[in-house]
Amino acid sequence: WLFQLFNLTFIAIYQNVLLFLIAAPSYFVLQGPSSISINDVIIAVAFIGLFIMETVADEQHFRFQTYKHSLSAEERLKSDDIDVKKGFYTCGLFAYCRHPNYFAEQVHWCHIVSL
Repeated sequence: WLFQLFNLTFIAIYQNVLLFLIAAPSYFVLQGPSSISINDVIIAVAFIGLFIMETVADEQHFRFQTYKHSLSAEERLKSDDIDVKKGFYTCGLFAYCRHPNYFAEQVHWCHIVSL
């Protein structure tokens, strides 16, 4: 019964209220007489770019982990792929940052705060 209580209070109610509070400012912007400025366009493009970055990084990581776990321990050690031997991905976006998906998500939150 404790999980049901947690589910009701945190997952069902709290997260929906949080999402409403995040989305509510856009309703007030739509009601106002102001037009879209160049700053709005820059923020929107950056937000979309970060969303794409997060999605690509998640997909790269998922594919790597799926491939890595499809191999046995002996196959991993004999693999020609250095990433499989080391156990973590260092190609794609992960060549520039250890956690590019988390980086993009954190910058999303900074964008929300900056608005």
